[in-house]
Amino acid sequence: MLRNYLYASDIVLFVYDLSNLQSFENLNTWILSVKEIFEQEQKKPLMALFGNKSDLEHQRAVRLSCVKKFASKYLLENFKGSARTGEMVNHTFTNLIARVLGPQVQLLQTVSLKADTNVSEQPNDHSPQLDGIPTSPLIMNRKTLRRLQRKASSSVCCIQ
Repeated sequence: MLRNYLYASDIVLFVYDLSNLQSFENLNTWILSVKEIFEQEQKKPLMALFGNKSDLEHQRAVRLSCVKKFASKYLLENFKGSARTGEMVNHTFTNLIARVLGPQVQLLQTVSLKADTNVSEQPNDHSPQLDGIPTSPLIMNRKTLRRLQRKASSSVCCIQ
C-alpha cells in the first residue's frame, strides 16, 4: 500500500515528534521501506527529516546530535519546527519545493491570514483565473482553496 501512496512522489518528508524518542527510532524502518520502493526507479524523490513540536523544547526527548548523525547517515536534509505554531513549516516546504523545481519557484511575500480576516481586495481584469476563480498568491477563503486543490493533479501522503 505504501508503494501506491509514494507513486510519482517528488518529495518524501519524514516527520517525527521531538518529544517522543520512539517516533524518531521508527524512522529507520520507514526510510528503509521507502528506499526499497524506489530502489528500481530511475527518478528518486528528495527525502528530508522534520522534527515536529519544537514549541515543546522543554520536553525534548530526541537529542540534536542523534538527529544530525541520523540525517548524515541517510543523506537527508534536516528541519525542525512546530505544526501547532507554524514555526518553520512554510520555510521547510518552500525549501524542499525549490530544491525539486529549481529556478521555477518564485517566492512571494509571506502573508499571514487569520480565519476571521476579511479581505476586500478585488482582482483586476488581468488576474489569472481557474474556472472563474482568481489564482492570485492570496487565496481568499477555504472554499476557493479547496476548488483549486481539486483542480490540481497531485497527491499528498502523511505517514505517522
